[in-house]
Amino acid sequence: MSYKTAGELSKTITITAIVVSAAALVAGYFVMTKEVNLQKNKVIVIDTKGQVYGSQMTNAKDMRIFEYKDQIRKFYSLWYAFDENSYKSNIEKGLLLVGECGKELLNKYADQDVERKLFEKNLKLEVTIKDIQIDMDTNPVSGKIWGIQTTRRNKGSASRNMNCSFIIYDVDRSDENSHGCKIDNWVVDNVDIITVPDNSYE
Repeated sequence: MSYKTAGELSKTITITAIVVSAAALVAGYFVMTKEVNLQKNKVIVIDTKGQVYGSQMTNAKDMRIFEYKDQIRKFYSLWYAFDENSYKSNIEKGLLLVGECGKELLNKYADQDVERKLFEKNLKLEVTIKDIQIDMDTNPVSGKIWGIQTTRRNKGSASRNMNCSFIIYDVDRSDENSHGCKIDNWVVDNVDIITVPDNSYE
């Protein structure tokens, strides 16, 4: 009887150990799965200045907004900051980031004879971006950028607010357009014409 009792006890202990181990494995699996999913939703964003930000991504829109902002920042800097040496290159790169509005923007620069004035008056244009806002709830996605454009020359400099509104839509990614989106309906909201020393550039 003692052998029988010992055998049953040993069997019970073994079964209990197996059940407990299985339960622990199942619980561990669910805990690890939850942790992995949480980590997948965390993203690290590095801006153009190399600064690193942590972010919690709840859906695709949360990540996409960073790419949209960077696209706007890049276009704004290309289109409104240049000198006689960088003008052509900036404009060519900028046109790859915009849709139909690019033709109108380019025609405005042609009408103002910007390239000639850059050479003749030794102008250099710079920009400072103050803020970019993207409204992901509109269709198409829309937004606004606030910035300052400064024109410099030997005799001095002058600045003006350069605030623009736009829409942005998705396209296929490419080497020239790594974010896979294009800007359109680009409108300069402020109506003041830029003033620079000696009315060098309008």
